[in-house]
Amino acid sequence: MPKIVDHEERRKEILKKSFGFFAKKGYASATMRNLSDELGISTGTLYHYFRNKDALFAQMFEQISQEDVTLASAQIGTKDTLEEKLTALFDFLIENEQYFHNVFLMALDFYRQQPEDKKSDVLQHVVAHYRKGLREQLGVEIAGLDQVMFSLMSGLIFQRLMDPKKTSLSVHFHFVRMLADLLKKAD
Repeated sequence: MPKIVDHEERRKEILKKSFGFFAKKGYASATMRNLSDELGISTGTLYHYFRNKDALFAQMFEQISQEDVTLASAQIGTKDTLEEKLTALFDFLIENEQYFHNVFLMALDFYRQQPEDKKSDVLQHVVAHYRKGLREQLGVEIAGLDQVMFSLMSGLIFQRLMDPKKTSLSVHFHFVRMLADLLKKAD
């Protein structure tokens, strides 16, 4: 009896396993052959699901951004006040700090390798997905808040990556509370 393969599940599984490979190896030095060896599958199987490394990486980033928003939403969605939601969001980032460091570094590596005319296509789409998640979860209708919050979150991740010992989480949380108070007054 032939083996029945759920191709969509198989594709998602390959993307999920590819994250660790790219986090360890980097985008620039990775090849489809290296990836197939790491995953224990043939290069033919990889090319069956993805036309090239760029396509695989773009789909991987799309999938992880969806998963990140879903996981953060589950943590934030249980909170009532804006301050509680912002605190839960920061907690989520810090609990998953190493993961987000990897996401950040992979995004930069990918960006550097892209042709000038395509530099930000994939990453703009992923950022838009994160920002949409922020808008929906915070529930504050202030134009541009999603941009500011994404900048704060990515800035915190970058700063903690570059200077973890001098990046005070208590200072960040203090300003998150102040931001929540300002947003309550503006809403």
